[in-house]
Amino acid sequence: MTSHKKNSFDIARHIAALMVIFSHHHALSGLPEPIFLGFETYGGLAVLIFFSISGFLISKSAMRSDDFISFTAKRIRRIFPALIGCAIVINILLGSIYFPDASFIHYLSRAVKTISLNGFNVFITSKDFTHTDLLNGSLWTLPLEVACYMIAGCIIIFSKKPQYFVAVLLIILFGAIYTLSFNVNIQILSIPVNLFFTRALAFFIGSVMAIYYEKWNKINIKLFFNIIFSILHVWN
Repeated sequence: MTSHKKNSFDIARHIAALMVIFSHHHALSGLPEPIFLGFETYGGLAVLIFFSISGFLISKSAMRSDDFISFTAKRIRRIFPALIGCAIVINILLGSIYFPDASFIHYLSRAVKTISLNGFNVFITSKDFTHTDLLNGSLWTLPLEVACYMIAGCIIIFSKKPQYFVAVLLIILFGAIYTLSFNVNIQILSIPVNLFFTRALAFFIGSVMAIYYEKWNKINIKLFFNIIFSILHVWN
């Protein structure tokens, strides 16, 4: 596996972040977001890129972990300190400034809701926004990603064999096809099922790529996929 300085994950993250800014500046202005190759908005594609990178790196972490508990502990240390700080600033600090009539318990309950991954919150201050139901809307992907982490952690409970990641990928693929084909629109806890399967598909594609890194990381294979991507781009 290449070192951090020799891989291109940071470049990919920055490109994806720029895609989000480009796409969302349309949405935040009340305009339709541009579509990439008739497939997905640039912002939606960027989310898939983030999930695939996460899947690549998290699966490596899972395979290196001694057990489910050690893997989960690493994920908690990575996510929740920053999330707690974010919840306090958004829900308690800014909430008390822009929504002064509410009680402290109200602010605290919203902070707890954010920290428990039970959705992001709406304040009355958002009533004049183009999208009135969003405040710090980027948190919507966090429950989906944590669910992917937990699935990866459950895999290593049973075995660290690469075939288990492939099996999960196939199950996720079936779920994505089913939910998209039948327009399944249900929510489990704070996770929209139709959104979960498509994002989880990107996550576990990244996982399988990480597990089989030595098999596909060859010039001829990468050249082939670059040619296919270029053809699709020109075709569109």
